[in-house]
Amino acid sequence: MQGNELLSFGLGGYGRGSQSISIRVGEDGSYLVSRTKSYSYDDVVNEELSLDRSCFEAFIEAAEKMGVFDWEPRYVKCPMDGSDWDLAINCEGHEGFRSRGASAQPSEFYDFLTLLQDIGFW
Repeated sequence: MQGNELLSFGLGGYGRGSQSISIRVGEDGSYLVSRTKSYSYDDVVNEELSLDRSCFEAFIEAAEKMGVFDWEPRYVKCPMDGSDWDLAINCEGHEGFRSRGASAQPSEFYDFLTLLQDIGFW
């Protein structure tokens, strides 16, 4: 994560493409969301959106209630199916949080993806 980055999340898999999101604080104090979706080497979509601080705070609160900050640092399952994910959060109260996985994830993982979609990040 970069110094002004609050959240970084990526999800990808062999033959499935990948998606990533980054939320950072701009030089003017605004919150910015960068999203990238890639379905092939030639089919990449990049978006940058502004974000209200209260929206990010609501997301963190929902993630806390969901138990995201209790996730293990690493999840791995063999044999690997080619999917992987990586989540890093660096905000007040959760400095340096990181969890990632290869072919495995915590039980709340799909609820977390739904939260990202519901709040408009994903």
